[in-house]
Amino acid sequence: MQAIYFALAIGLVWLHFAALAAFVGPHFGSWAIGRAVAVTVIVTFAFFVEHLSGLGPLRFVWPFSALIASFYLWCERDALKKGGFVQAEAVFGAALAYGLIWRCLFPSIYQTAERLPDLMFISSFIDGSTLPVQDHWLPPFKFDYYYTLQYYAAGFAGRVFQMPLGLTYNLSVAFLAALSLSLVWDTGSRFIRNRFSLILLMAALAFGGTGVTILNHIIVDSPTDIASTNERMWGSARFIGEYDQHINTDIGHKLFPPGDDPGVIPRSLGMENLGYQYFLGEFHAPQGGYFLLLLAVALIAAMEFVPDDDKSRKRLVHTAMGFSVPVVLAVNTWVLPLQGLLLGTWAVWRAWQGRAVPGRKPDWAALIAGGVVGTFLLYPFLSGFANRGMPTPIRLVFPGDHTPVPQFIALFWPLLVLIALGLWHRETRRLTLFFALVFGGLLVMSEMIFVDDPSAGQFERSNTTMKWWGWIWTGGLTALGAVLLAAKARWMRYLTMFALGCTVLYGYDIVQFWRLQHEQGNANMYGSSFYTTDPVARDMFRYLAQAPDGIMLENQYADGYHEGGAYSAFSGKPLFVGWTNQLYNWRGYMDVIGNRRRETNQFYSGEMQQPLSWAADNELRYIVWNRRDTQPPGLWDKRNGELSPLYVWKAFGTEAGKPVGIWVRRERQ
Repeated sequence: MQAIYFALAIGLVWLHFAALAAFVGPHFGSWAIGRAVAVTVIVTFAFFVEHLSGLGPLRFVWPFSALIASFYLWCERDALKKGGFVQAEAVFGAALAYGLIWRCLFPSIYQTAERLPDLMFISSFIDGSTLPVQDHWLPPFKFDYYYTLQYYAAGFAGRVFQMPLGLTYNLSVAFLAALSLSLVWDTGSRFIRNRFSLILLMAALAFGGTGVTILNHIIVDSPTDIASTNERMWGSARFIGEYDQHINTDIGHKLFPPGDDPGVIPRSLGMENLGYQYFLGEFHAPQGGYFLLLLAVALIAAMEFVPDDDKSRKRLVHTAMGFSVPVVLAVNTWVLPLQGLLLGTWAVWRAWQGRAVPGRKPDWAALIAGGVVGTFLLYPFLSGFANRGMPTPIRLVFPGDHTPVPQFIALFWPLLVLIALGLWHRETRRLTLFFALVFGGLLVMSEMIFVDDPSAGQFERSNTTMKWWGWIWTGGLTALGAVLLAAKARWMRYLTMFALGCTVLYGYDIVQFWRLQHEQGNANMYGSSFYTTDPVARDMFRYLAQAPDGIMLENQYADGYHEGGAYSAFSGKPLFVGWTNQLYNWRGYMDVIGNRRRETNQFYSGEMQQPLSWAADNELRYIVWNRRDTQPPGLWDKRNGELSPLYVWKAFGTEAGKPVGIWVRRERQ
């Protein structure tokens, strides 16, 4: 029955996406662009409206919207068949299927990477309150300190289609990635006529390989087991300063000689590109940034094929370009300068071309209008976000923090090859030259400046390179790969295929990972199987999901990346305090964060002297006592006696004879 429900949920969401593509696509001359623009505009407009007044659960929307979508697709079926709509949806379906395979094989949302925080972000928007909503990791403070539009979109979809939080998370990961990959196909298909080349381009973006993918098997001698396979997959993105420290072969030491000073800690400089996100399993901000990047690249490519006298379509495309820039601010602020530079330099380039061909001049009015409308819709969000943002100035890269040249070349050589070919290429109205100069220039820029966030030491540039390098790689491979795979010169096409093909070898590691890594509860798209294989935890999850709203208390086992917070995240309830590392990074060093962490630890360790008054003062409604919390002898008896005047113990099981369950605050009379 679960599989049937999951299939119905996927089909229902896809039906709406298909209807949006069918309705908007003809105006852009592209089903993929139409679908992407429609989703972006609808989400941004709803985001604006709910800053004025929350729309609530929206549970009655989908029956009517599904009927409207079905009716429209049926009425337009003949025109859609003739216009290539079915083929476009097949491409979208293939991209969606790839993401769903990943999510079905590895659906659990647990403490690895930022999965639990991502789920918490989505849960904050699930009840449809007026924005900004309460911060579910630090109530009653507002959630106005993070770029939240992507998480709002997932929460909005969960409300409309009445999906549980875990399913909302997993489907959001797959659908957002499918939106991005369908834009890659749209860009490539405008230039490439060879189906194999198109599939190669898609695979290079979807698999997530890098220049070191082919090297990882010869520079590190490791067994063929899941631990080594996992390291190779991780090391393809996190090579510089991390995986390169595991080199243990002679050829590896020759290619990447160790530093002369053993006291110098290598800088951790990762690149988490689009394809790597599948392996990572997050629903994090870079995914939304890649989507808007690939939309911009697709719009630029589309402009090459809009007739000079088709002013209406040109105006729409330019408006969508302008609209995408402020939206990046609310999706992934880190890449706002890159998105602005890409589209800004494109407009200047078109203006320069327009001196000889007037029809190619950019529509400045439409570009500016799109930016103004986007900024207007985001103004209520920006009014709070701008005041909460941490100071992160852009600085010059310090001498000791530059990327080692051998590692830089090893990581980026496929993109560097494409950039070199792009500088040589003379076709497609010199669009290839533009892409080569822009993405090559951005790559150079990433070595000259960085965003100075709170990270320091070996992680001084880590956040900047992870956000910028992945964006540059994804955009550069898509744009340059599309035009170079269509080059007239055979040697140029073959060299491009070789560069992209070496990244596609990452597919071998993916297959090995799928074969060796097994997760309990495969295809359980609710995402909770990591916890609910334990029947006691399963019953606690079910109870809390149905229980009334209220602040929860869970133990804090570390500064970050631990299982504390899972019960609140899956039940959509605010947690007294979340992971302190992440809260400090996102909110700044607020005293209340450290105080709450200390008080939580004192409660669970037995050091707190007056837990009842403390729990009442902080309006705690649920206090979780799980298997890991039962260890101190006699502590449960002590806490239960202290809390009994105000809290009722709800037992769910035992661990070594000790109770496991939840204290629930009595209803006020």
